[in-house]
Amino acid sequence: MHLKAFRIGPMDNCVYLIADNGEAIAIDPAHGSADMIAEEAGKLGVKISLIVNTHGHFDHIADNQPLHKATQAKIVCHKDDEDFLLHPDRQGFELPFEINPTIPQQLVWEGSTIVVGSLRFRVLHTPGHTPGSVCLYEEKEKLLISGDTLFAGTYGRVDFPYSSEKDMFASLKRLAKLPEDVAVYPGHGAATTIGKEKKWIAFI
Repeated sequence: MHLKAFRIGPMDNCVYLIADNGEAIAIDPAHGSADMIAEEAGKLGVKISLIVNTHGHFDHIADNQPLHKATQAKIVCHKDDEDFLLHPDRQGFELPFEINPTIPQQLVWEGSTIVVGSLRFRVLHTPGHTPGSVCLYEEKEKLLISGDTLFAGTYGRVDFPYSSEKDMFASLKRLAKLPEDVAVYPGHGAATTIGKEKKWIAFI
């Protein structure tokens, strides 16, 4: 497995390229990341088959369209955030730049599996930041892509339109039950582990 993290965009997003056995998925292509992702895939000699959005907020879907155009990879999101991709201007706040609408070719939900090479990422529906927020869990590799649900030392904002503090707390408590040595790669900020984060989650 090869995991490449990029820090990019006006919101300092974490964008991920995960490759295995000649295949790859791109996760949350932020504004300006499409060329970097495609270049890295070219260096590795892998084909990007899926563009996965952990949720539909503008900073995580901004380069869906250019990356899809460059790779023909299928765009994937949870069914409850599909409207954010179809109508980026309906997020409840003003966008800092124009985003082209995209049509997800694959919708996922709790328990769906995203396959890349020998890797099997289980989709965990973790609403709170948005209704359709998801985390991607690879049990064998002890790896969690947490989007804007779980960060190092904190969690995604719940004061946005469509957010829910109650749902967020339930999602965090669920993630805290994963093994402590699971590595967590969030949508913003540094990587961490479940073991480090479960200590404060227990108090919310």
